[in-house]
Amino acid sequence: MIGDMKNRVKVQIEGSKVFTATIKLTVSDMNYGNHLGNDRVLALAQEARLQWLSSIDASELNCKGASLIMSDAMVEYKSEGFRQDTVEINVFLDNTHHYGFDLFYEMSINDKLMAKVKSGLLFFDYETRKVASEPDQWKQYYAQLV
Repeated sequence: MIGDMKNRVKVQIEGSKVFTATIKLTVSDMNYGNHLGNDRVLALAQEARLQWLSSIDASELNCKGASLIMSDAMVEYKSEGFRQDTVEINVFLDNTHHYGFDLFYEMSINDKLMAKVKSGLLFFDYETRKVASEPDQWKQYYAQLV
């Protein structure tokens, strides 16, 4: 047996859909197999995250009063992507807590699932280099979603 399929990463998309990004793949997204490089999937997730943050008048350095830092990430690959494909990325917010939240990304090309990604984000103070509590502005934003 080559591998044990039960030990593969499975990303369960959870939470409230907060944003949809549309990104066209370019030659710099391709790898030696002439398809989307595995490392580029996290870059696509980051771009979708940046677009979502911008849509709520926030950024990774100022997310409603605090910076963000990634604490973990998981990727489940489902199909290939190729140069000039347009990827639709639905972004979901869940598991909010006093120090951060999770984002889930459902990536599709022509309604075919390409990848599912989960990223854990923490509020962070870059001056003290420590995890920070959720800012009041974030609490207000989140209260509007639920």
